[in-house]
Amino acid sequence: MYGSIISILCVAWLAENFIISQIVEFDSYFIITYSSLLCFMSIALINRIIVTERGTLVKNAEFVICVTFVIYYAFSVFSEAFRIYGLGENREFRLNIANISMFTNLLANLLYSYAIIWMPTKRRFTLPSL
Repeated sequence: MYGSIISILCVAWLAENFIISQIVEFDSYFIITYSSLLCFMSIALINRIIVTERGTLVKNAEFVICVTFVIYYAFSVFSEAFRIYGLGENREFRLNIANISMFTNLLANLLYSYAIIWMPTKRRFTLPSL
């Protein structure tokens, strides 16, 4: 299923860059599409983790990463929607969006660092000697 999603996204990117607009223009529609897909897939994985996880969710690295994806990419969808519909024409509004974007990026990087702390360590594997 993921292979078909990636193929569709590649075709959408090519269509937007070479058919709908030019490669030197900004692709807001593609950013909204892949950000929305990432949010939906992260929400689906969050639901699966909530049902199957027996420990605390705050210490589950997959859960923290998925929540971070939802936060970061949902804001990306909102900011690109503002750009498409011309709501970002006001300079002060664009600066406020940029400030919120910086805060969202900082929060996402802090949550990724927190998730790295709770990742399980790799088990050492040695082949049995003959």
